[in-house]
Amino acid sequence: MKKKAFKEILKYVRVIVFFAVITILVEAVNYVMVQPGYARYIIHTVDNPDDGSDYDCIVVGASHGRASIDPHYFLEMEYAVNPINMCIQGATVIDNYYMIREACNNNDVKKIILELDYQYWNKNLKRDSDFGDLLVYGQLPFTSLKMEYIVSQLMDKDFRTIYFRRYAFAKNWKTAKKYMAIKKTDEYKNFQIEGVAGIETEGPYQGLGFFYRTKVTDKKGKLNPSPWTYDDLNPKVQKYFQKIVKYCKDNGIELICVTTPIPPSSVVSGAANEADTYFKQICDENNVRYIDGNLIKNEILNVSDDDFSDWEGHMNGELAEQFSEILTEILMKEDNSEYFYSGYDECIEAIKVRGNETKVLKYIRAAVFIAVIAGLVKCIDFAMMPSGYIRYIIHAAGNPGTEEGYDCIILGASHGRSSINPKHMIKSGYAKNPLSLCIPGESVVNSYYILKEACRNNAVKKVVLEMDYQYWTNDEARDSEFGDLFEYVQLPMSKVKLEYIRDELIDKDFRTVYFKKLAYTSDFSKVKYNIKTKLTKEYRDYDISAVKVCDANGPYMGRGFFYRENNNDHKCDFLVQEWTEDDISRKVIKYFQKIVDYCKDNHIEMVCITEPITPTAVVKGPSRDANTFFKDICSNNNVRYIDFTLLKNDVFDITDNDFCDWEGHMYGEAAERFSGIMSEVLANGNEEYFYDSYKAKIDEIERKKS
Repeated sequence: MKKKAFKEILKYVRVIVFFAVITILVEAVNYVMVQPGYARYIIHTVDNPDDGSDYDCIVVGASHGRASIDPHYFLEMEYAVNPINMCIQGATVIDNYYMIREACNNNDVKKIILELDYQYWNKNLKRDSDFGDLLVYGQLPFTSLKMEYIVSQLMDKDFRTIYFRRYAFAKNWKTAKKYMAIKKTDEYKNFQIEGVAGIETEGPYQGLGFFYRTKVTDKKGKLNPSPWTYDDLNPKVQKYFQKIVKYCKDNGIELICVTTPIPPSSVVSGAANEADTYFKQICDENNVRYIDGNLIKNEILNVSDDDFSDWEGHMNGELAEQFSEILTEILMKEDNSEYFYSGYDECIEAIKVRGNETKVLKYIRAAVFIAVIAGLVKCIDFAMMPSGYIRYIIHAAGNPGTEEGYDCIILGASHGRSSINPKHMIKSGYAKNPLSLCIPGESVVNSYYILKEACRNNAVKKVVLEMDYQYWTNDEARDSEFGDLFEYVQLPMSKVKLEYIRDELIDKDFRTVYFKKLAYTSDFSKVKYNIKTKLTKEYRDYDISAVKVCDANGPYMGRGFFYRENNNDHKCDFLVQEWTEDDISRKVIKYFQKIVDYCKDNHIEMVCITEPITPTAVVKGPSRDANTFFKDICSNNNVRYIDFTLLKNDVFDITDNDFCDWEGHMYGEAAERFSGIMSEVLANGNEEYFYDSYKAKIDEIERKKS
């Protein structure tokens, strides 16, 4: 028994030793790799006042607050006895709550200035990532407050992230060695500002948590105002703001909320008006004083775009000193209405009056510069962009060669291009002059604009929309800038293209919208081939021979159809793709509805179809659920839907070997057979061709296999 008990104890000892070793290794890696950051310094400073007296006034917020508010003015003008600025770059309202709690655990705090920046209140910004939640947590001392932080914020996070501070790691070994050198210094060990890495980039540290920014950035880039609506408010942030308000009231602390000024151009073009109006509203509702720095009159605080290092609102030191002094005056007065404009209308009008003083020469220089850049961009596009299929097929749709043009357009992605030969529609009498505009990777968003572009030059009477469930889910790659832009760049300049820019690209990187870099060849050795091809008559005449199509795997048969040759492609292992209606993209549904509405408004007959896929995918994949959803959404919109997955085996006999992959890209022989059947069904109905349920279809597939 003793031996058995000993073995049992030894088992637990081994577990404890294992965790101890892992913990030591983790701490060792953290010590080597984690940046000696500013959060560590400022939290320790607040917890350990230099002269032993408590901080009675703290400023909390993010980078705007750190760049804009110098607490020395609170001290000099006797607003506070011992103030400090605790603002940390990237700190959220959630972080602010725990920072306030941490400060109050070690100080008799009487006043709190909470800097409000609307960007941190937007649920669409990635402030709820592991890094966003752990920025301040990693530097809090281990106390009951830190345990509360873990329980309330981090229980659903990757446990490795909580203990392993990988998000704060050096990017390379050279930087890690630099961090190690800093950590060996007395300044780091004694929590001095000189022991913080990269702090010199902010400008000289003035003490009390304030940096005097000396760097003036003239090249701010394009002013791209962050959109803001009440619908974008993050409920989590609202909740923690209320917790800050309650904590201050419960502990007799005066809370003042402040929005620091941002560049005048950002005030005019951005979302400051609605956001700061909202801040005033919630502060009034909670009996909290609110000061909007953007509304300070120009004659009191002369602000220009050049006083900031960026459009977001990070002040340079000179303006920060002026603002801090005026802010202190406002804080010390009960009636300070003479400092402010009556509202944003008056404020923006004053900004515009100042802006009208700009000389015409400034705009001429800008126009010349833009023209030169545009010329260079065109030259680079010419050399770097391959001659692609999208350019060819969109031009074909815009130049049908007949007065009425194409009467039937097929929209979709790679399945449609592999499966549908429009010539069979002519044979069945369904269409007189059909064209497939299916393009690999084409999203429903792109289909909408491709349809409108086709209708500019054709009397389209029928639209066949291919529906593939893979294009209806939220997908980061498909929703990326490349996903949005790879077809847009080939649209001719028209009202449709301008609408595309307005609806989809206005929030994109402006360089990507005008600079077709996402379509560039990644191999510079092909630049010579691109230029040579584009100098040919075939390229200028939009001949298919000047198009290099790498993914068609077969000859072009005309009307947007490629005959994929059966090369006995090796299929990888079948992977079951999860699919639920919860995964469906709201954006895709929105654009499907726009296609439906456009067809109805223009008296175009619309039919939605799903092509057959491999029998294995029918049995094991999500096509039953997905296509049932398609059937329902089409029914709700009075749109005809045909699920060709349910074709009877004696009508369309296929095996997995009729496809080059599991997804459902047909070889040419099967595609020709399917196109004939599809065209016949489109023209005549032929309900007898279909199983009445997926169960019947799957049972037949299983029977055939056995």
